[in-house]
Amino acid sequence: MTFSERYQQIWNKGDRELAEKIFDKNISFIFNAISIQDKETVFSHILERKTNFNVQYEISDICTNTHQELEYHRWNAQAILQKKFEDFLPTGQKFSYSGLTLLKIKNDLISEIVMYSDIDEVLKKNKV
Repeated sequence: MTFSERYQQIWNKGDRELAEKIFDKNISFIFNAISIQDKETVFSHILERKTNFNVQYEISDICTNTHQELEYHRWNAQAILQKKFEDFLPTGQKFSYSGLTLLKIKNDLISEIVMYSDIDEVLKKNKV
């Protein structure tokens, strides 16, 4: 199983045990304008997003370099805004958004996650 597939499992299932196994303790996480660090804070952010949006991710096009220091994947997500998020109130409407993720691997652990998604644009456009 690739790091991307395991990372997807953390988002889809909220798997804390798996996060403990594959996240470096000083992991760096960048998602659009959000930048956070350390294993517990990163996992808490993922769990909060999963809870607020009832997110299910599906990854595609996994690429890795020959030394397996980097892994990249595209993804699509289905979500329902269930709790207030920034200026957006919960609507119960299902919506889709997509993005890209780069995972940096060091000592067989994910040491950095860089994600970009179009969620902000989708929420504004659809007034979800």
